[in-house]
Amino acid sequence: MLFAREDWTLFRNLSTIAQKAGVPPQRLRRLVLKELVDNALDVCGECEFGKHKGGVYWVRDRGPGLDMTSKAIANLFSINRPLTSSKIIRKPSRGALGNGLRVVVGAITASGGNLTVSTNGWSHRIVCDTSTGLSACESTPCLAVTTGTLIEYSLGDSVPEDEYALTWAKKAVNMAAEQGWTEYKGKTSPWWYDSDSFHELLQAAGDRPVNEILALFGVKNADRTTGRTSAWFGGSVSRPEADKLLSTLREELQPVRPAKLGGVGWWPAKQVGTISIKPGHGIHSAELPFVIEALAAPINDNPTDDKEDTDDVISVFVNGTPITGSITIERRGANKVAVFGCGLKHLIRNVPKRKFLLWLGITTPYQPITTDGKEPNFLYYLDEIAKVTQSATRKLKSMIVRSGAGQRDIILKHLEEAIAAASGNGVYRYSLRQLFYAVRPHILEKAEKQELDYNYFGRVITDYEAVHGELPKIYRDPRGTMYQPHIHRSTPTGTIAVEQYERPAWTFNKILFCEKEGFFSLLHEINWAERNDCALLSSKGFASRAVRDVMDLLGETDEEIQFFSIHDADASGTLIHQSLAESTTARAARKVKVLNLGLEPWTATDMGLQVETFSPKKKLPVARYIKEYDSENDTQWQTWLQTQRVELNAMTSPQFIEWLDEAVAEHTTGKIIPPAQVLTETFSADLRTKVRDGMIAKLIKEHKVDQRTDTIVIDTVKALKKNQLHSRVVAGLKKTPEDQWKKPLAKLADELVPADFKTKETT
Repeated sequence: MLFAREDWTLFRNLSTIAQKAGVPPQRLRRLVLKELVDNALDVCGECEFGKHKGGVYWVRDRGPGLDMTSKAIANLFSINRPLTSSKIIRKPSRGALGNGLRVVVGAITASGGNLTVSTNGWSHRIVCDTSTGLSACESTPCLAVTTGTLIEYSLGDSVPEDEYALTWAKKAVNMAAEQGWTEYKGKTSPWWYDSDSFHELLQAAGDRPVNEILALFGVKNADRTTGRTSAWFGGSVSRPEADKLLSTLREELQPVRPAKLGGVGWWPAKQVGTISIKPGHGIHSAELPFVIEALAAPINDNPTDDKEDTDDVISVFVNGTPITGSITIERRGANKVAVFGCGLKHLIRNVPKRKFLLWLGITTPYQPITTDGKEPNFLYYLDEIAKVTQSATRKLKSMIVRSGAGQRDIILKHLEEAIAAASGNGVYRYSLRQLFYAVRPHILEKAEKQELDYNYFGRVITDYEAVHGELPKIYRDPRGTMYQPHIHRSTPTGTIAVEQYERPAWTFNKILFCEKEGFFSLLHEINWAERNDCALLSSKGFASRAVRDVMDLLGETDEEIQFFSIHDADASGTLIHQSLAESTTARAARKVKVLNLGLEPWTATDMGLQVETFSPKKKLPVARYIKEYDSENDTQWQTWLQTQRVELNAMTSPQFIEWLDEAVAEHTTGKIIPPAQVLTETFSADLRTKVRDGMIAKLIKEHKVDQRTDTIVIDTVKALKKNQLHSRVVAGLKKTPEDQWKKPLAKLADELVPADFKTKETT
């Protein structure tokens, strides 16, 4: 006897939801939270989450909120609905199948939990009917959540407790915030679909016009591309027609290079490539680019971890979120590890004897899976995974042995203790040099009196911060300045100054970075910064951390801002821009886009500037964008930069100003003109000040305020006791020694102001 049941019913029972979720019941708590965090990160790139004492989990984003009716929200959080998802459009984004919300609602409903969604001033309690799989909303006003979306939920006791329930969510947020994984912002590509998946995309579009679907690929004239009218609907396209349309799209649009996909960017080991997946029907294979990155760290990088027998650990991410499939790594001898799970059961050779933590990230528009539960199939990338693993761990190995036996271990083991010593148990700020001297005695004691090199110490701290984030309360000295136009203020770009910095409102909408401070004198002389509403940012050589931080800080403000960089046309100059705009070992990529104005070698030679030649002792590294330019234009500028260079100083002052004006004008948004409300408020404040000042001057004259004030002051001073002022200052400074001598006098003046003339400030 055969029985039939609909697919959605698998989401309403704990015994079957595991096969849709792809995890055992013991991991449902961490999966549900991760799914909601992934959705929040997709909305705005950041979110908050946690667990209240009563067992209620919560996730909040700061996005636009759910602009939907209660009925639409109820449908969104129903388990009996079609697989409605943007994931059918192939792009490097979080998630795989698009059934995350159904898993969330199913786990909560099946276990007898509760779910509340608060957004746009309303709180919606979601109740799912297990007999129909449809949800209903109980909506009430909620003024506490007027921006973004807050989701609160609980799971019943039938879902096993999990001490690691927050782990996957923490990893997802860490990947976005600390590691800086950036999502691809371009269009989907016809090369990313095989015949089957492209036809499925069209069928899933239903009654949407084909030209609307093709706009997702960046096609501007769909009627010309399709040869059909705009009334051609996706659901009506046959397989042969879909194949023909996909052929036409591929003729019109070039493949997207793997380097354009995004990713972390700064992890030291990287492989890129393309895999081909054949369809079951049709003529077109999917050509899927990928970026695989890896970062390795010693397993006891945690300074409180004294264990020597800890196993190697692997954390794997696909498109910025941790995988839910199980993958393990085990030792096979001193220099080999075996990797199991997600399609892998292979040996990786030539890894260090030292136990390590490996972070592995894969960015791709479509990740092949092995199960309905999203377990990825990594067999496609076996060779590349082996290469990045060996590369990342090899860098780790060389880092361990490059400065004598055990110095790195000793530094990290005593790091927390040294921070406490340098900061007075967290009371004071401290410098990297002070931290060095706090660690140094441990090195001399335990490393056979081998002296600790300061530069090596700095590299160890940089490597540590790359994994764990910046050390608390550490400050770094200023290595540059930022000049702000119109207010004529120069701010040092040290750690503390950046932390305390507040952007003046409606003062500048551009910022120009140049490592050569000398050019700023020229720009000041002609009021270039004021003319362009552009702040001037400098650093000695490569951009310091604080310079990058101030750029990130400015990029987070509400007012729009553009960032430009200029540099010499030499190998070092290209890397200066790259380190500013992209990432370093210690810092993820910028949160804002930095436009590269040059000077580039091809521009310099076209301008006829003087070219210097030299003979380097070793091969000079150049920025990736030079290599990409060569590849796209069939040129060899990376070779040219090995022996030739052109400085910005090769331009005369008139040439430099003309070049800079033209370069900025090509991208500029123009002078600042604030919104109408700001203009009205500013004008009203200026007019009020002028009218008020005039009225006060008139009243002062009519009522002889100056003469009467002088009389009161003279009489009050005469009435003071001998040495009363001196005694008051001594007593005041004894009570608050951080004050200047003027402050106790000001307090006494407040006390002696006649009652009729006391203001709010003096009462």
